Amino acid sequence: LPKLALDSKGDIDEFFRLLKTYSDMIFEIHEWTYAQLGKATGISNPLLFTQGGAWMNVGVHESIAPLLEAATASLGYIGLEECCQALFGRGVIEEHDFAIKIIKELRQYCEVAKAKYGHLYALYSTPAESLCHKFSTLLRKTYGVIPGVTDRDYLTNSFHVPVWQEVDALEKLTAEAEFHQIATGGKISYVEFPYGVDENVIQPIIDYAMRQGLYFGVNIVSSHCSACSFDGDFADTCPQCGSDDITSILRACGYLAYNRIDGETRYNKGKQEEISERVKHTSQHL
Repeated sequence: LPKLALDSKGDIDEFFRLLKTYSDMIFEIHEWTYAQLGKATGISNPLLFTQGGAWMNVGVHESIAPLLEAATASLGYIGLEECCQALFGRGVIEEHDFAIKIIKELRQYCEVAKAKYGHLYALYSTPAESLCHKFSTLLRKTYGVIPGVTDRDYLTNSFHVPVWQEVDALEKLTAEAEFHQIATGGKISYVEFPYGVDENVIQPIIDYAMRQGLYFGVNIVSSHCSACSFDGDFADTCPQCGSDDITSILRACGYLAYNRIDGETRYNKGKQEEISERVKHTSQHL
């Protein structure tokens, strides 16, 4: 999305023309993929295709194309925040209506493609574990450093309020709630809490998220230092002894995972920067 915003140079009509062009390209690629996969026969995976593993069976020498009728393919997006910044110099909270318009447009493209091709196309709010860094790097190489758009080593996941923005829990969830009703996959909202937070603080926020119908995650960083056994919220080095021999668990992109194991990480530079910039969300309005 940020690339299309930058290429359109502030022309909103041009932006939506590019959005449609690239979306159509994606569906054409998917249709090619469906056709290629459909050339496989049941013998390629007998347990799945011929013996009940899938929703229906085909013969060992029959095409698996009929089984693909139940397989989804996605139109995914990333960097809605940076897209709004590129077009207006303001983010998804300030440009909420325009951001919603973009996602509704993408959802409509999926519905049209489903009717046209007969395949189950879904709109995927991409969490972008690695893509957030790859796309940011490519954008900076192509367009240079643009404040709010390409000046970080990552792009903001899907429709999220950016991790560095100081907002309370209610404001964050309210800003993201409507996007959940439009996208058909990959959608999650989360709230960051400090280590040791009382459950009585968390419960009202969970209740609010459930009333909004959200797929919701609570994020509390939990780290352990192997050198001095100190536990707490720290990402790189132990605040008590300075050791980097730490193991840390946090919610990276919707799922709890190890950020570090014995000091080592598999996360790229962009994801590490994103994690380091996350602010804690208060609950003063709940």
